[in-house]
Amino acid sequence: MELQKIYVGTYKVYRVFKKSRKRVIIEKGLTREQAKKLVQSFPDSNTSMVVFDKQFSTDRYYKPDFRICTYSNTVRLFPQNYWIASIKGNSLVFNSWEGMTKRLFENKEITEKQVINFYNKNK
Repeated sequence: MELQKIYVGTYKVYRVFKKSRKRVIIEKGLTREQAKKLVQSFPDSNTSMVVFDKQFSTDRYYKPDFRICTYSNTVRLFPQNYWIASIKGNSLVFNSWEGMTKRLFENKEITEKQVINFYNKNK
């Protein structure tokens, strides 16, 4: 199973010509909402269309989606619901691993620093 990550980079808006498939960039460095608004501001055309897409594709622009489960007092990976760490007092405890979670850490798809930063922001 592949780790589902959230894109945190910027977006680009570009025009695609229907016959030639040529792409012309209109603007870069936009938030998702700004890109949607810009695309909607262009009128319909028979010769081209205006679309938006992620500006970057490297791993540094993606982050895992963590959630805090208040019932079990754990940090979990969403939507897989994998247990990542327990919360004891005011700190995270990495004392047990599910098989998939262990592989994600070994492959460096998730780091302890990411989990701790998430917990500190959301506690």
